[in-house]
Amino acid sequence: MPPSKIHKKKRSKNWAVLAIILGICALIWAVTMVKIDRANASSDLESCPAASNYDLSTDPETKLCDIYSRQLQYRENAVGFRDQLHERAQKFAAPRQAAYQAYRQELEAMHESIDNDTTPSLMPVFGEE
Repeated sequence: MPPSKIHKKKRSKNWAVLAIILGICALIWAVTMVKIDRANASSDLESCPAASNYDLSTDPETKLCDIYSRQLQYRENAVGFRDQLHERAQKFAAPRQAAYQAYRQELEAMHESIDNDTTPSLMPVFGEE
């Protein structure tokens, strides 16, 4: 089948998309090279940093984070959260328990109403005919 106008049009679009992809790759490569060059240049300037003098503050009015009282607060919050979870579990289980109790009562009533003579048997009892 000879190439038609639509084939030529699609081929030109494909070449355009390929050119765009290669252009983006070239742009990413160029930006990467510039960034690498800048990173190498800045490391030459700071190759030997100044020594630290470790100047500590000896001011007694510096605020202290009282971690001990925070630990007690965390414990109180954890106990309260545990109690909330327990209460929620009980509230979610209550409808199921009520339905289960009703089922057990209906099942017991059904078992009490079943008479041995009316129960269908799949196996014949020997000796009886």
